[in-house]
Amino acid sequence: MQNIDIRSSLKEATAALHDHVDRQFSLFDVRTQDGYSRILLAHHSAAIWYQPLFSEFVSAHVHVHAPDFLGMLSYDIAAAGLHPPEHSDQWRVSANPSPATMTGLCYAVSGSRLGTTALYHKWSQSMPRAHPIHSSHFFRDREGLQLWRDFLQWSATLDFSRQEVTEAISGAVATFELFSSAALRAEAIQLSAD
Repeated sequence: MQNIDIRSSLKEATAALHDHVDRQFSLFDVRTQDGYSRILLAHHSAAIWYQPLFSEFVSAHVHVHAPDFLGMLSYDIAAAGLHPPEHSDQWRVSANPSPATMTGLCYAVSGSRLGTTALYHKWSQSMPRAHPIHSSHFFRDREGLQLWRDFLQWSATLDFSRQEVTEAISGAVATFELFSSAALRAEAIQLSAD
């Protein structure tokens, strides 16, 4: 049986959803305090759900340290004087997902660092030095880029069955849907700052 390229399968299966999520997050105008606050809260809302499983999976299967995106976001949110709302987002991943499902989650989360880094570089060039994005732990993170490289190297060695590819796609789709839900939620919340 021919080895299935998991990265290509995930990219192809999630391209439309990935583009949709990118468009949602690009609507937050980080030049303003409101937009910057909302994008932090959106990422935080998603990270609350994915971080524990993500960290455990990366350590156990990819054999590297997972960046603590939730911790970075919590720091940035506190520095901005924000109070994250109660979380009611639903994530359609079982409480005990398979390694294949988690591969899809890891693809979506670690791959999102490429977009975040590109946006940070674009934004930081035009932002005044006093803008909080210049001291953001989350936006300035580079561990996530290394994790993406590690994930690509690791995932290239996988020999998934068609069923496992289907599970991986389900994990990636569920994670992109989580990001989409988090963006909608952040857009709709009433911001409360100190």
